[in-house]
Amino acid sequence: MAKKTFRESFKEARSNKKKTFMWEGKSYSAETAEEKAKKMSDKDLSSKSNKAYEDAEYGYMKDRTKDENKGKDWESIKYSDKTKSYAEISKSYTKEKLKRRRKNYTKK
Repeated sequence: MAKKTFRESFKEARSNKKKTFMWEGKSYSAETAEEKAKKMSDKDLSSKSNKAYEDAEYGYMKDRTKDENKGKDWESIKYSDKTKSYAEISKSYTKEKLKRRRKNYTKK
């Protein structure tokens, strides 16, 4: 039987309504980035959003230098699941930040 990817393990935990799951010997939360973002303070959301963006950017650059991706344009590159996850987290946090800004703006 093939080893489950992180994404498969996460999806299984979510579908079984588990709060945590084990993957490669480590415990992880089954909470989505959207769920986490809603609970964060504005300050934490801002710093974690910036960190997730930096992690995604680093992943993109690292994946681009792999032999299988050399010479390919950005759309053709095979990105790692880890890079995809960082990008999704960054997107979720940024979306929540913008939602809060719009809400605060309309209050004024």
